[in-house]
Amino acid sequence: MKQHIIPNLLKAAEVLRQIVAHDEGLTQAEVQRIVQLPKATAFRILNSWINEGFVRKVGTRYFAGIALTQAGLKSLKGMELRDQARPILSQLAHRSGETAHIAAESGAHSLILEVADSPNPVRAASRAGALADIHCSSTGKVFLAAKSNDEIEEVLERVILDPRTPNTHTSAASLMQDLENVRTNGYAVDDEEYYLGVRCLAAPVYDATGQLIAAIGITGTAEKLSVRSVGIRDLSGTLHIVPFSAVDTVSNYMREFGYHVGEYGVAYREDTDNVIQHLRAAFDELLESEEAQGVIIGELEVHGVTALADSSVNVRVRIKTLPGSQWAIGRQYNRLVKRHFDAADIEIPFPHTTIYFGQDKDGSAPPLLHRKLEEPERDKQKSDRDRAASASQQSVEENPEFKGDFDDAED
Repeated sequence: MKQHIIPNLLKAAEVLRQIVAHDEGLTQAEVQRIVQLPKATAFRILNSWINEGFVRKVGTRYFAGIALTQAGLKSLKGMELRDQARPILSQLAHRSGETAHIAAESGAHSLILEVADSPNPVRAASRAGALADIHCSSTGKVFLAAKSNDEIEEVLERVILDPRTPNTHTSAASLMQDLENVRTNGYAVDDEEYYLGVRCLAAPVYDATGQLIAAIGITGTAEKLSVRSVGIRDLSGTLHIVPFSAVDTVSNYMREFGYHVGEYGVAYREDTDNVIQHLRAAFDELLESEEAQGVIIGELEVHGVTALADSSVNVRVRIKTLPGSQWAIGRQYNRLVKRHFDAADIEIPFPHTTIYFGQDKDGSAPPLLHRKLEEPERDKQKSDRDRAASASQQSVEENPEFKGDFDDAED
C-alpha cells in the first residue's frame, strides 16, 4: 500500500496533527523540529493550511483552524465555544424575536456553528454547518474588519465579488468603506446583501486574551429587523425611536466644543453699552467660579443688539465651552446675569403692550375719544351694598352680628 501514499501529504497531515495536539500552538521552528521538515517545506505547508482555513496564525504561533470542524459537524457538539454559546443564543433569540447564530471564520467564508431559532412563526432560517460568503454576510464582515488592509486584500484574492443582490458589494473599495463603518460602530450589518428581504446584524466575540474567536448575530426579515432608526432620550428620560427616513438633519452637540448662546432682553430705557458692561462683569465672575474651571475655553463673545422687540431690546452673547458643558455653564451664567442686572437696576421687562395714540407732525396729539361704559347690573348692586356698608359703619359703633346686617345710613 505504500506505493499509493503521497509522502508530502503525510507530512502535511502530521503538521496538522501536531498543531491540534498542542493547545498552546506551535511556532514554525517547533513544527520543523517535531515533524523534521526543512524550513521552506514547513513554511509552504503551514501557509497552505492557513489558506484553506485549517490553521490560523496568531502572532508567531499556529493554532488549529475552524475548518477542521466542517468535515464532521457532529464533532462540533464537543466544542466548548458552541456549548457556551447555546444558552446565550437562546436568550438572544427570545429577547430579539429573531433567529440568533454564532459563526467562526473559515477561509474566505463564515461557518455557522450554532443556531437558535426565532420564537416567531415567520422567521429567517439559518442552519449550523452552513458556509456564508465572507464579504456579504454580517459575521463575515466582522472577521474582515478585524484584519489589516493587507490581510483583507489577501482574502479578497480568493473571493469573487458577484452581486448576490443589488445591495451586494461588487468592488473592494465599497467593501473597505463598509468595513470602516464596522470598526467605528462595533457591529456589522448585512443589509439585504445576501438575500433580498433578509437583514442580519453581527458583533465580535473575543476570548480572554482579546483574540477574535467568533461572531454572534441575529437574522430577520427586513421589515422587522430595521437598523435605519435612531434612539434619542429626552430630558425626562423618554426614549424616542426616529426612523432615518424622518431625519433630515442630525445635530451633534458633543463634538469638539459647545456654545452657550444667551440673548437677554432689557427695557427700552436702558443704555445698551451699560448692559454689555454688566454682561462682561457677570462673565468675569463666572470665570472665577469652581464650576467653570477648565470648562470655558474662550473669551466672552458679544454679538451686540440683535433685535428691537415689542417690549425689549435684545443683546446677545456667546460662551465657548467643552462639549456637553454648555448647558450647565449657561444656567450658571444666567443666574449671575440676573444678579448683576438687579444690582444695577437694569430692567428685564415683562412682556407688555404699549398703546400709542399717534402724534401729529406739529407735535400735538389728537384727543382721546372715549366713553364710560355702564356698569353691569350685578356690579351696580354690589357697589350700592358697599356704599351702604361704609355709611353704616360710620354711624354704628358696634360691629354687626352678621355679615350684610347693616343699618341704613342716615344722611
